[in-house]
Amino acid sequence: GIGVGTNSLVARHLGEKRGDRASYVANTGIFLNIMGYAAFAIMAIFVITPFFNMQTSIPEVAEYGKDYLSVVMFFGIGIFIEITGERLLQATGMTKLSMRQDMIPANRPISSPMILEVTLYKRTQV
Repeated sequence: GIGVGTNSLVARHLGEKRGDRASYVANTGIFLNIMGYAAFAIMAIFVITPFFNMQTSIPEVAEYGKDYLSVVMFFGIGIFIEITGERLLQATGMTKLSMRQDMIPANRPISSPMILEVTLYKRTQV
């Protein structure tokens, strides 16, 4: 939502040759995405434990769920930055650079679960 709106308004203002408004909209979009991440981080602190305690009575499931969501929600800043950057690049017409940027996090779905599994495996071995 925020990325699409930012993309649309930045492209519109650039097309109207109003670079100052485009810059303002881009900065506002970045700020809103940072606030979105802050909301996720706050939820990670206060909501994860009560949520899992309500959902299951099995302590291991709750603990693993808390671990997983903590990692995803705290380190989710990368996806917020990536989406904002991609949308701003698209709005300015730099689609090739946007596609190159997409290649950087493309390995994350492969590497992140492996890192999480190794971390959880070491934890269970202690």
